Amino acid sequence: MQECHRATHDLELPSTPLIEEPVINSSDLFGMIITWNWQIKRIIQKTGNSINKRIKALRKKTLSYSKNKQIIDFDCDVDRSSGSDKSKVIGIYNDSWEFKGGGECHALSFVSALEKKGTVYLIAETDFNVNEIENHFQIDLSRCRKLIINNFDTSHTKHFNIFINACHKSNLNSLAETSLYIVNFPHRRISKALVTSYFFLFNSEYTKKWAYKFWGKHVKGDIFYPVRMLQYKINDHTCKKQKYVLSVGRFFNGGHCKNQLIIAQVFKKIMSNNPSMTGWKLVLAGGLDTKSMPHALYFEKITTEAKGWNIEVAPNVDRKKLDNLFQQSAFYVHAAGLGQNEDLHPENFEHFGITVLEATLSGCIPIVYNVAGPAEIVGRLGGGYTYDSESSMYQVLLNMMQKFDTDNEELQTESSTIAENSRSFVRQESQKEIPVFQSL
Repeated sequence: MQECHRATHDLELPSTPLIEEPVINSSDLFGMIITWNWQIKRIIQKTGNSINKRIKALRKKTLSYSKNKQIIDFDCDVDRSSGSDKSKVIGIYNDSWEFKGGGECHALSFVSALEKKGTVYLIAETDFNVNEIENHFQIDLSRCRKLIINNFDTSHTKHFNIFINACHKSNLNSLAETSLYIVNFPHRRISKALVTSYFFLFNSEYTKKWAYKFWGKHVKGDIFYPVRMLQYKINDHTCKKQKYVLSVGRFFNGGHCKNQLIIAQVFKKIMSNNPSMTGWKLVLAGGLDTKSMPHALYFEKITTEAKGWNIEVAPNVDRKKLDNLFQQSAFYVHAAGLGQNEDLHPENFEHFGITVLEATLSGCIPIVYNVAGPAEIVGRLGGGYTYDSESSMYQVLLNMMQKFDTDNEELQTESSTIAENSRSFVRQESQKEIPVFQSL
């Protein structure tokens, strides 16, 4: 899909006269070494042309293989000298494209705008599958080029007119003409050189607040909600909602864990205490790294908790199924940050919450923890509900489930309103232009 380029340099061997064979006593060990050395040089000279041909053939074969695999080797010879706006060299660097999470979604959301200014390179230190990323995010990356660079460092950035650092907690300085840094959440230790080399794109008010606390208010940047990738949902029609409670997020423990285990426990308690409420189903969907033992153990706890109840635990679901779940579900529950102390560990809260907005675009009524990104989304949309504890989550979810059963028409209207508000929000934020782009 991507074009591939590799700098090649033919090996030119000198055309000097053949070396004369030395006259030595072959029984002498030192003489034998000299003889071997002479023989090796003689072979190299006689087969020079053959070696050249084989090297060229091998390079041709390797380049063909690289093109099929969509990999480009970077030889530090990217030319950024062109003055044309449409021939700028643009790099987006991320060390975890395969995660296909909110950070990767945000980084890729700038591709369509950047392609109007030049050639976009998706940079990583290890290989990744572009087709899988396209399918997951429903984005066209056919004009992007993949760039795999082992040990990517500051020296590589100088070859780009525009460089976007999309790595979480990266300490990479940039030497590009224009440098942008996507901040999913700020880290405490940051150099002055890094602060001065980038324009920072904060993914929420919550992230910006903590960046100012950690780095100072002198940093240059602005809030850019990661919503551009959701524009394909703007024209979706809201379906009639079913008795589904949905939560979407990666299955892992620690950090800003999505707390699927707590959601399952709360749902079970509601169903156990209210036997007359029938037909309800909880769906917990999200990515799972099966190679990670801690993640697998946490996932196993959730599946064990779900046994015997109308709870579906769906790891690594495809985009089509996920969109269907958003369309069908009446409520969307988000619980990252629950039980955490913001002053001690602000990073353990949901910094934005892209899945919350995906859900509301499909008319899901959000029920979210009242701190950080999801609460910010609910506030911006003017709809949805927040809670401040596990018991509070229980009560809010119970009330909404009962409302669905007793006043379904009003709830369906509320669903349509939240969907329309979400679409307006995405339209407005997607049109926002990055200030530094205006001068490019």
